[in-house]
Amino acid sequence: YNCVAWAAEDTQRWWWPDPMKESYWPVNVPREETLLAFRKAFETLGYVICETPDLEENYQKIAIYLLNGQPTHVARQLLNGKWTSKLGQDEDIEHDSLEGLTRDWYGQVAQIMKRKLLLMGDRPNHTNKNYYNTIRGRGPLDGAQELSAIAILLVGLSVLNTQPKWKRTQPKERNPTSPTT
Repeated sequence: YNCVAWAAEDTQRWWWPDPMKESYWPVNVPREETLLAFRKAFETLGYVICETPDLEENYQKIAIYLLNGQPTHVARQLLNGKWTSKLGQDEDIEHDSLEGLTRDWYGQVAQIMKRKLLLMGDRPNHTNKNYYNTIRGRGPLDGAQELSAIAILLVGLSVLNTQPKWKRTQPKERNPTSPTT
């Protein structure tokens, strides 16, 4: 995964709008390296444009960097107000400000976006239906979809919590005087 995926909280895929479709990019979002395409990609996750990178209670923010008019990097704000970034294929880092990455390599912050925090906190998990929708770029679930998702989760959890129907037998003790076969 790269910085765009890290900002989108997707550690399974490399996000980039490459025209050859070798990387993941949200459906119906132009596969072009423009600020508009990156904004639209994060809009599929529930983000909207905002004015300031300042920490806001109950909101998560991202910052899109541009160099020579093209997106180069995306950072995500943490609950403590610091920012987190993925440096290419390298480390996930934490930085105090957005300016810490504004150099010849990433350029300048061109856009700040925010979304309401997910229902279960700032970390997505497998039981959060909103996470499934936002990470896949889908809208809200309707009633039937929500019931289906809940049923699938409950079945999965019940399988995990079920004890096996068989008992493991203890190995028989060997009689040290009997010959081995």
